[in-house]
Formats: sequence, structure tokens, C-alpha cells
Amino acid sequence: MKKLLLVYSLFALLFSLLTSCAASSQLAKATSPTATPGPANLAALRQYLGRNPNEEKFLEAGPLNSRLKSLLGNRHKAFLTCLQTVGPLSEEKGVLYLVGNKPQSSGTEAAAIVLDPKTDAIFIWMMVKGKTEEFKEGKKEILLPRDVLATMTNTKSK
Repeated sequence: MKKLLLVYSLFALLFSLLTSCAASSQLAKATSPTATPGPANLAALRQYLGRNPNEEKFLEAGPLNSRLKSLLGNRHKAFLTCLQTVGPLSEEKGVLYLVGNKPQSSGTEAAAIVLDPKTDAIFIWMMVKGKTEEFKEGKKEILLPRDVLATMTNTKSK
């Protein structure tokens, strides 16, 4: 009986500690003014819909930036350069995307990024000095938005 009581007491103490830590962690996340989306939480980027990434810096900071660096490697800087002139973060059929280009590049430097929160996948297309490259994180196919397809098609014909 004493062993059962001791086991129960230890379990209660452990449960109390775990729930206390989890609650304080959730509170810190909820009240943090600089909270960034988690590495697997592309849906959190919806808060930037209609906003320009060059003003909000959501491509250059936080977990998304880490994922982009990992995916692009030494092409990361070129990718950001190709998005110097970029529209706002947009959404089509649940997929988030950006399309942009490098200013004064005569249409030879452009990029697009497609983020699929449902499958946690990232697709990047970029053209540098007229040469196109594609990068993909995740094994699932991503439905590319019309604007991205149009950009890819229009630049191939140049």
C-alpha cells in the first residue's frame, strides 16, 4: 500500500511539473511580440498575407529563413536578390506565394517561392543571368499558383 501511495505521489508531482512547464511555455509564446512561426508551421505565415516581405522581413528572419538557407545553400543570397522587387504575400487555393525580380535586370533575374502549409512543403524557382533553377523541400507535389506559372512561362520565352 505504501509503495502504491509513493508511486501515486510521484506521478502527481511529475504531472504537476509537466503541466506547469507547458502552461508557462504557451504563455510565453502567446505574449511574445517577436514570436516567429515554427519551422514546420507555414500556416503561421498567413499573418503576412497582403504584406511585402521586404518591409516585414519574414523571409530573412526566424525559422523560415533557416529552412530557406538549408534548401538553397549558397544560392540563398541570390534568391533574396531576385526578390528585391516583389509583390505582397498572396494565397491561391490554400498555397502561399511570392513572385519578384531584381531591379534593372532586364528580365534575366527573377524568383518565386511557393509555401504549402497543408503539406509543409516549399518550392522555389529562380532565374539568375537567364538560367533557371528549381528547389523543392518535401516530397509532396505543390500546386503552383497561376502567377508563379505565368512568371516561369514568360521568362522561359525570353
